[in-house]
Amino acid sequence: MVTPNLCSRIVLRVLAFALVVLALPSCRVREAPESIDSLARWYWVNYDDLTDEEVLDGVQNLDAEVTTLLRQDKMPLKAKLEDLNKEDIAHLPLPPGTNPSVAQGLVVVTTMPCTLEQVEAIFIDDDFASLFPDVYDSYKREYLTSFDDYVSRASSELSWTTTYQATLIGDPYTSEVSGEARWVPTMERDEGPPGPALISRSVLMKPASFGSDSNKSMPQDYQIDLYYERSPGEVVHMFAVWRQMNVGTLSTDDDILVNVMLANFVEWDQRMSKICGS
Repeated sequence: MVTPNLCSRIVLRVLAFALVVLALPSCRVREAPESIDSLARWYWVNYDDLTDEEVLDGVQNLDAEVTTLLRQDKMPLKAKLEDLNKEDIAHLPLPPGTNPSVAQGLVVVTTMPCTLEQVEAIFIDDDFASLFPDVYDSYKREYLTSFDDYVSRASSELSWTTTYQATLIGDPYTSEVSGEARWVPTMERDEGPPGPALISRSVLMKPASFGSDSNKSMPQDYQIDLYYERSPGEVVHMFAVWRQMNVGTLSTDDDILVNVMLANFVEWDQRMSKICGS
């Protein structure tokens, strides 16, 4: 659940070096490992139909990849994903003609010094404007299902709509997002983390609204979050997003902007980690 405007400070610093950065092979964004690419897409496509056991099967696969990445000192992972296609969003009430294949797929995998319960409390908080005061100009979340039932575990799912206003490099904009979260309880398993896990999906329901004279746009944004506790007080977060965004002459087709976005996603988790410790 990461908004684009957190990158504003970074964008202003890096635009002057865009051509230099793009010329450096080390700054090219790599493709995600096949297992993580497949997993992110699998969670997105099958979100509504996954059983608890299947969610934890995915956690097991992710944890095996995280073990490898940690051993190779490649965490946090920052990479590109394969595109979504029209069939992957056919169930969503999106504007006619929406083509997700032009949205850039990205993924980060991080570890956070938090408990899963701490992360969940932040994730479902309806006052993000206070939690992240320099990110949002305003933030209003309306729950569509019972918050009390969710936190009491009478229900494992929570859904909401969010309208927020923010500013991206001097240009204010408004976004309307549909979001949902699901708590997957601990289960007896022969292999892999037994749970619990937290999984979420969110969708930008229509293009973000910028001013008529703005040279910025965000027509599409599809997100999957997966959290689980790898060890006591160590949460793994996989954040996958397919986003179409334009900032002046740069777009999500350009690695310079993609690198900024990936750094933004990692910084978001660092900020969440500080909230956990406060």
